[in-house]
Amino acid sequence: MALPGDAVPFADYMTALAQAKADGLARRIGVSNFTTALLAKSTAILGPGALAGNQVEMHPHFHNRTVRDWCDAHGIAVIAYMPLGLGRVLGDPALTEIAARTGASPAQVALAWLIQQGVIVIPASKSRAHMAANLEAADVTLTDPDMAAMAATDGNHRMINPAKSPAWD
Repeated sequence: MALPGDAVPFADYMTALAQAKADGLARRIGVSNFTTALLAKSTAILGPGALAGNQVEMHPHFHNRTVRDWCDAHGIAVIAYMPLGLGRVLGDPALTEIAARTGASPAQVALAWLIQQGVIVIPASKSRAHMAANLEAADVTLTDPDMAAMAATDGNHRMINPAKSPAWD
């Protein structure tokens, strides 16, 4: 995300990232919590295709469609942090119904839903068993009706919104 008050000019640190890549210090340039305005500004500075990924909050109760659509249109991978919504989404009726029918856990359903949309997921876990179960989400296949049911879960409920946040899309 851009530094508050443009403490370091945006163009300076974006071009520094490009220089680090050119110098072989990085293979790709990724950003975090960039809005469509910041993504557009970055692309204007670095050129199309320079950004590899944008890590953003995304889970069944916050689909972040505007940013996802922009990234998809510009070939930028979307990386979902908090894909389980801090565990708060696991009781969602759509997730629990799909989980019961498929034999997957609600967490696996939430992760599979994102994975099937081409989103990279990075769920946090303190438990080795949960980490192993999260990996199994890649083997869960949701049907078109399942995906439609999941599409209806968006309550536009952002869970992370610190005071220094940009003007979100």
